[in-house]
Amino acid sequence: MRASAAVLSQPVNVEQKQRQEQELVVERDHHGFDAPAPLGHPARAGLPDGQSTGPDIGERLPDFVLPDAHGQSIDYHRHRAGRKSIVVFYRSAVW
Repeated sequence: MRASAAVLSQPVNVEQKQRQEQELVVERDHHGFDAPAPLGHPARAGLPDGQSTGPDIGERLPDFVLPDAHGQSIDYHRHRAGRKSIVVFYRSAVW
């Protein structure tokens, strides 16, 4: 408890905090998504026209094995045994 109380009692450098807030650029795109990068930044670029975004709904996926949230290997087609499913790939919450 003392260590966290000591951190909270340290003086805040107001100038440094204001400078950091000014450097952070948050812009809203045409989808309404706010992100801490300017609209022209490569990380915000969309896919080029005609670029495939993956299989269509209902299209069979190729065979693959990936780890689940607990690190266990999952063979997609064998594990679901013909049942319908949704596959979600996500990035870290730290962008």
